[in-house]
Amino acid sequence: LSRASFHETALGLAELESVLEGVPPVYRKLFSFQPLSDPDLLIGRSDAQTFIERHLEQFELGMPQAAVLVGGPSSGRTSLLNVIAGTMLREHDVRWMRINERPTSARQLLQLMRSSLRLDIPEADSIPEAARKMLARDPQGKAPLCLVEHMETLMMRGIGGYDLFADMLQFMSLTDSRIIWIGTVSSFAWQIMESANQSAAVLVNRHTLADLSRADLERLVMERHRKSGV
Repeated sequence: LSRASFHETALGLAELESVLEGVPPVYRKLFSFQPLSDPDLLIGRSDAQTFIERHLEQFELGMPQAAVLVGGPSSGRTSLLNVIAGTMLREHDVRWMRINERPTSARQLLQLMRSSLRLDIPEADSIPEAARKMLARDPQGKAPLCLVEHMETLMMRGIGGYDLFADMLQFMSLTDSRIIWIGTVSSFAWQIMESANQSAAVLVNRHTLADLSRADLERLVMERHRKSGV
């Protein structure tokens, strides 16, 4: 942005609340920045939906591989998961884990997976060891579909700060014959992982969410306008 454009944008945001006071409540709701769940409002994500469809097909064909969706800030990763959970994943045993607080050890991460994903994970000193113990057991019932959000939270500043993230990718890869994995991670964190530990990054199948085009944004606005009934 130029200095003038930046100033204009900042001024517009500062006056946003006063402008919104005269906007119908339905408009304010439809144009909020909260993640959406209405499939009619998910715009420009057909490639990602096709990627997930193929991911599910590969699992059914006996060619499983954990999947990761990569996107920048406000790219709509949560909205995409909300929509597919209510559409193409309806017949699956969907379990959700949002990593909002940073685990600092393998034991903490394993406990988070047990509680959030309801997985019967054996006690172990490391995440790879826990995965190997799980595989030594006989499979029980239909494979759950586990959605893991905010995987970038596993990264810590410092030497070896990406180790826990790498262990999580390895766990997903080792258990992908028993569990259908779909994770989300920020593009910045994924860039670091690919540079710091490429052997871990290649363990999963990655799809990068594309930036919305101008046509997508115009369609996004008009779909919300039509939904408003105004």
